[in-house]
Amino acid sequence: MIKNNIVETFKLYKDTIELKFDHKKHRYAIDGEAVDGVTTCLGIIAKPALLFWAVNKTIDHINDHWDLESPWDEVSKSSLLDEAKYAHRRRAREAADIGTVTHVWIDKFIKSKLA
Repeated sequence: MIKNNIVETFKLYKDTIELKFDHKKHRYAIDGEAVDGVTTCLGIIAKPALLFWAVNKTIDHINDHWDLESPWDEVSKSSLLDEAKYAHRRRAREAADIGTVTHVWIDKFIKSKLA
């Protein structure tokens, strides 16, 4: 586990670039100047497919939880729709957790091969 106060240095492009990563600040720098990480760069790209994905997660939730055999009152209906409204956030959080675990594993694997 990397301690929060460590700054890692990476030599890139045949040692022509020195990239530093400050774990405490979670910031990258080249020659003392801040540079964006991948997550920041991807954040500016339009992702129209995510809208359709979110709608599909809502529909999936309703489909999975709509019991046609049970009587539906306004409270039950409202509860189902409120839960469905945030189904995409729950799934995104699960995917992010998987991504974090995967990223840590890949990072450790690469560093073990470089050591």
